[in-house]
Amino acid sequence: MQSTPGFFDSLTDFRFSAETDINKIRQGYLDGVHEIMSFSPRFKKVTLSDTAFDKLLLYGNLTWNAVDRICGHDTSDALLFLWKAVSYTSHENASSFSWQPDYLDLSHILNHSKWMFFKPVTHQQLASYTYSDTVSVAPELFLDPDNIENILYQNCYIMGKAFGEKLCPHWKEVERIMYVGPGRDLRKATAFTADDKWVEAGAIWDQLAESTNKKQAYRAAFNLGLAYERDDVLDQALLWIAYADSLHSTAASSEYRKILEGRLKVKPLLDEQMTGN
Repeated sequence: MQSTPGFFDSLTDFRFSAETDINKIRQGYLDGVHEIMSFSPRFKKVTLSDTAFDKLLLYGNLTWNAVDRICGHDTSDALLFLWKAVSYTSHENASSFSWQPDYLDLSHILNHSKWMFFKPVTHQQLASYTYSDTVSVAPELFLDPDNIENILYQNCYIMGKAFGEKLCPHWKEVERIMYVGPGRDLRKATAFTADDKWVEAGAIWDQLAESTNKKQAYRAAFNLGLAYERDDVLDQALLWIAYADSLHSTAASSEYRKILEGRLKVKPLLDEQMTGN
């Protein structure tokens, strides 16, 4: 929805000129949720549409004609609509600056938003969600008025991204270790993985996992568990990590085993979400 010129939601501590593009700042909400949803395995395609300047929405009304126009060209299955978003500043540790009383030393922005799902084809509202969160901001960033627009955009972006992570299954960046040595065979297998030849690397690890040298067998079995997780074959990954842990229990193998056990528990729910049920 369009914002009142010169004001950002309920952040009354800040003043903007009438030329400030408030809606461009608020675009951060959509950019954040779009980033998560567009990379989610749940959706084949996610398209971002900004209707803030649509003349049909000047008075805060979303019409079905507008929905048809937005979604009709790509036969969208659903429309996620940012219905309301309001931000407040926290005054717990606020103090004014003599040179500019309109800017406060604030460290938290409280955000409240409401999102709605519509089914364009049947003109039905499917669901609505409310999401609230607090974004922490380094207080010194507020000292420079030129930074405030960027700070508020980042606030909206973080908020939208966090909502997207609550809404749909998504990939998370995780750290995994792989044993690259010692020994010629482990180094050779590592070279194969660098060329994305995991099958060739797996053949080497499979032979080494039968070694009478328990530490070498442990490293190979651990790497096999990693390879199977990479292919999302979690049951086999867990078997190999459990075998590695039985050969030579380490903090790495014990922690990895717990991670895989946790992934196996939630995998049925993830599979259900990804099929659209």
